[in-house]
Amino acid sequence: MQPQLHRATVIVAKDDYVAPYQLGVAVAKGLGARLIVQGRGGHFLTSDGYEQFPLVLKEVGRVMG
Repeated sequence: MQPQLHRATVIVAKDDYVAPYQLGVAVAKGLGARLIVQGRGGHFLTSDGYEQFPLVLKEVGRVMG
């Protein structure tokens, strides 16, 4: 039996240089989680330009709401 995390979200970027986005897609599918694929974002590190991540805040609000 697979876990179903209907309220979970996996966010991936197609240009992730650490973890290929296809792996994130597979994880989301395996967990039954919501999947958001962004075209750009790298690995969502500060070195990739991420000091704030509004999409994560939005998803946390959705899950908590």
